[in-house]
Amino acid sequence: SCTAAALGVLAAGTGTPHGGPADRCPGSFDMPGYGHVAIVPTGWKGAPGGSKSADVLVRGRGEVVPHMEGRAYFADKCTGVYQHSDYLALNLLGKKMTFTV
Repeated sequence: SCTAAALGVLAAGTGTPHGGPADRCPGSFDMPGYGHVAIVPTGWKGAPGGSKSADVLVRGRGEVVPHMEGRAYFADKCTGVYQHSDYLALNLLGKKMTFTV
């Protein structure tokens, strides 16, 4: 099954604490049926206006854990710099989305 948003998703696979620059990227995991997925925060640490990057974590079993007001996006890579072309465009038609609250 695939997922479309980082809303407490438990992905069967393994996660890493960081999918890019350690001070900017929450982590990455392997999504069954897709492959490597990096988590991109809605803001970068040290950016004007503050950052929410610490509000989303990736645990070792591939768990994406958002905290209060945390939000993030799925991407092919997390470089620590905004790049719209890095975001995933998953085709979810006919797919099943599962998550744990």
